[in-house]
Amino acid sequence: MHNAICRCGLWDDSTDILSLEGGLMYVADSESSTVRCVSLRDGGVKAVVGGAIDPLDLFAYGDVDGKGREARLQHPLGVVWSEREKLLYVADSYNHKVKVVDPATKRCTTLAGTGQSGLVDGPFEHAQFSEPGGLCLDPTERVLFVADTNNHAIRVLDLDQRTVTQLRVEAPDVSVTRSGTGPSAPGFKRLTGKRAQVVQCPPVTVGGGGGGGEVRLALHVTLPPSTDWTSGATSAWQVIPEPGVLESCHPARGVIQPDQDISLTLVTAEGLEPTSSTVQIELLVYFCEASGVCHMQGALLAIPLVPSQSPASTPSQVTLHYSPRLPKTA
Repeated sequence: MHNAICRCGLWDDSTDILSLEGGLMYVADSESSTVRCVSLRDGGVKAVVGGAIDPLDLFAYGDVDGKGREARLQHPLGVVWSEREKLLYVADSYNHKVKVVDPATKRCTTLAGTGQSGLVDGPFEHAQFSEPGGLCLDPTERVLFVADTNNHAIRVLDLDQRTVTQLRVEAPDVSVTRSGTGPSAPGFKRLTGKRAQVVQCPPVTVGGGGGGGEVRLALHVTLPPSTDWTSGATSAWQVIPEPGVLESCHPARGVIQPDQDISLTLVTAEGLEPTSSTVQIELLVYFCEASGVCHMQGALLAIPLVPSQSPASTPSQVTLHYSPRLPKTA
């Protein structure tokens, strides 16, 4: 076993590093498909499971349960230590499995996953993952959370019941209300830079003297001729909340869908100023020319609101159109 620092230097794709009692540190060394142990006292590095005798050999990978170098991993990405069980849990990414390592015996065995890429809940032996990455234990160390990379999911492993479920993540309501609005509000982030094109839109008349007036807005985004939406890129929009202009807005942001209008409902705030009240809608559009040249274009639609004395119960219906412009060629 090579334990000299110069020979066992960790590869630059090493990921999770975990300190343990006794001056030891465990590393998921992805490129060599090993789990290694580092002494914090003298810097010595030793293989725990996986890999070849020569630490520079990056081709000793596979999917084999076993002891020490008999075990095979493929691009492990995460490790986490269970003090309760005195075991290491390992995200064996390219094998689509979660494995468990006993550092005392250097034995590595499959905990969950069939080895096939998929998204299947259930008993450990039937569950499927797709390149699991990060790992985290809950405070009781009876639940293991797995970042299931290609499934864009957090999987929950009950270590007592030996079952896998998916953590349900629900997005919050994306409505904007008067409380806590404004571009400097916590959590607000612009889609575009400050130099984005500003498009001045026609004024919109709002009933109720401005206070409590409702605007139902439809925005149609079209692309220039001989262009198409960029595959794999998400074009998006959002309302920039200005204090004192809107009481509410629903929805407040979303994804621009081809051939589908953006529909939103605005309710104006009390005391709407007739000369300085403007709603701003920010757009970020990705599109490509037939030649393969692609563009990203941001725009800010400025919509003046003009209060009127018509009843607030009569909503204003507005349709706007926007199309990004192709850059001028020399």
